[in-house]
Amino acid sequence: MVASRAGQLKLNIDGAFQETQKTGGWGFILRNSEGQGLLAGAGRLAFVHDADSAEARACQAALLAASVQGITEVGIETDSLILVSALKS
Repeated sequence: MVASRAGQLKLNIDGAFQETQKTGGWGFILRNSEGQGLLAGAGRLAFVHDADSAEARACQAALLAASVQGITEVGIETDSLILVSALKS
């Protein structure tokens, strides 16, 4: 998890990976500090290399959707330690 500050919006993201088919999906929800959902999205991935790639695509889609709405600062929560490390670097 990438920590968020009090009062900050938080993106929860997740990616799914089906190894035998090399397909997957992604989803996200943006919530305010009271936990109310503000923005959400989900989609399929016709080809994805691994679970971390699916998680990264979820993050990419979430950040793009937030930026289109004019949101420039969010906390991000993910279960991918590799993605957390990449985002912090």
